[in-house]
Amino acid sequence: MSNLVGKIWNRSIRRQLLLGIALVHAVLMTIFVYDLVSRQRTFLHEQSISNTLSLSQTLASNAVSWILANDVIGLEEVVNSQSQFPDLLYAMILSPDGRVLGHSDRSKVGLYIEDPISCTLIDAAPSSQFLITDKALVDIGSPIFANEQLIGWARVAISQKKINDGLQVITRDGIYYTLFAIVVGSIFALIMARGLTSGIQHLVRVSSKIAKGHEEERISFTRYDEIGQLGQTLNKMLDTIISQKKQTETAQQALQKSSTHLRTLIETLPDLVWLKDPDGVYLACNPKFERFFGAKESEIVGKTDYDFVSRELADFFREKDKAAMAVGGPSVNEEEITFADDGHRELLETIKTPMYDSNGSLVGVIGIARDITARREMEVRLKQTYKMEAIGTMAGGIAHDFNNILATVIGYAELAQDDIPASSPAKAHIEQILIAGLRAKELTHQILTYSRMSRFLQDHVPIDIVSLVEKEIIFQRSVIPRTVEITSDIDENCGQIIGDSMAIHQLMMNICSNASDAMQGEEGTLKIALHTVELTQEDLKNEPVPHPPGMYIKLSVSDTGTGIPQELIGRIFDPYFTTREIGKGSGMGLVVVHGIVKDHDGFIQVESQKGRGSVFDVFFPKADVKNVPEQILQ
Repeated sequence: MSNLVGKIWNRSIRRQLLLGIALVHAVLMTIFVYDLVSRQRTFLHEQSISNTLSLSQTLASNAVSWILANDVIGLEEVVNSQSQFPDLLYAMILSPDGRVLGHSDRSKVGLYIEDPISCTLIDAAPSSQFLITDKALVDIGSPIFANEQLIGWARVAISQKKINDGLQVITRDGIYYTLFAIVVGSIFALIMARGLTSGIQHLVRVSSKIAKGHEEERISFTRYDEIGQLGQTLNKMLDTIISQKKQTETAQQALQKSSTHLRTLIETLPDLVWLKDPDGVYLACNPKFERFFGAKESEIVGKTDYDFVSRELADFFREKDKAAMAVGGPSVNEEEITFADDGHRELLETIKTPMYDSNGSLVGVIGIARDITARREMEVRLKQTYKMEAIGTMAGGIAHDFNNILATVIGYAELAQDDIPASSPAKAHIEQILIAGLRAKELTHQILTYSRMSRFLQDHVPIDIVSLVEKEIIFQRSVIPRTVEITSDIDENCGQIIGDSMAIHQLMMNICSNASDAMQGEEGTLKIALHTVELTQEDLKNEPVPHPPGMYIKLSVSDTGTGIPQELIGRIFDPYFTTREIGKGSGMGLVVVHGIVKDHDGFIQVESQKGRGSVFDVFFPKADVKNVPEQILQ
């Protein structure tokens, strides 16, 4: 059989040309048409998906304000604006629970979706959902967000009928071209015998250069036979391939750019950000999280919490991961951690959210942790302020009435003392009554000072605080034990404050007395400093009571005493709280200090470490004498 075919084939060049050209053209044109149709189908289908996704995202973006306004007419206009797109089957806007808020078919507005495909949007992750992407239809839903909250879905469907019809036309035309090439090639095979070799050689040369990477090469001869058509077709195919290649490269560059922007955003966040797979293995993290583990991301990826922290803490993290996956949504908890890079601790508010792919399969858990240490400290200080206000109000009322009673007791005791002879034993008893009464009167005065009732006893006036502090330093040198060295750092140009000089004297007496007692009669240093500082809104943000930014005079009293335990700092301004022995302190000294500072529109900050001493910083608003009311100056 092969011999017979060989004889027929080799008998005539014309027959070889006729049969060969017919066969070659048939094969080439078939391959070309099939390849062209396949590429066009893939390209047009992907383009249709991209257009549908873009339409749904545009619809989602345009519908946000109308959904928030609950404007049905506005939603209808937004939906109708999409209807001009070719081959649009339908466009709709859904609420998170599946109710139709807007639809290109108005009769469906207000209804609830019921088909299984549509119902998947109700429980879907808040990202674009590819509901249908087959050869007949492309249906995509995109989430609608407002303030990072899901408020609905925008759904768009585009028919693929026109694309399929076009591909059928291309296929049919390709078949026609193939048949035409075979017929024409067979008729003119003998006539084109001479030109055939040159044309084929040209095709070979161009194809060889293209194969070596010279993509700019093209078929350059002008012919109208099958070889010419083949050359033109090859040129078109090459142009299409190169165009698609450029589009792919552009898309890859855009994707890379977008990925870089997202990575930059995550890396610059002040929060800890990380991603784990369902088994707890790290997939990614940002630089802040690297500080927590004290390792680079490349060293963290592929490992678990058990590789970096204690088993107890790792079990805690794993338990919270599982809780988030079990709930299927965000899970919030608080945790206090120690950073491995510098050893500092932070109280974190952590949100862990499970991540799902487009098929609804669990990908992992993404975590974001924010430092709330300052916020929690502010809450504690604010509660302390409210407590002090309540105690002060109650104590002031009681002390006011008690003071009136004491006046009667002391007055009659003094009258009785004048009437009793000096030799009477009752004389000593009356003296003890007076001593106790005067002590009670002094305590009542302190309570009134704390409760701010003493404010009505004296008006505030401009005070040269530099002179006042310098005199106080001289006074303290005479009352504080010689074992304590007193140093000072006074800025002579601090200026004035509006206040009560006696109250400031009382404040310094109480603070310096506490500092001296903290050194327990041993050698130590008491330092008094006075400087002008400018405080910004950022500096004052942690104060529980708002204070205006501006110039303040800072009075600092520090000692090298025993210090205050951290667990007691929050209680030192509570009435009657003292760490001294019974009978050696009333527990009202710092309470009075707090009341005086507050009465002068200032605030006080305390820093202390057990065994290293304490620092009391008092801030008074600096007085602008030019703007002081005339009645105060008088």
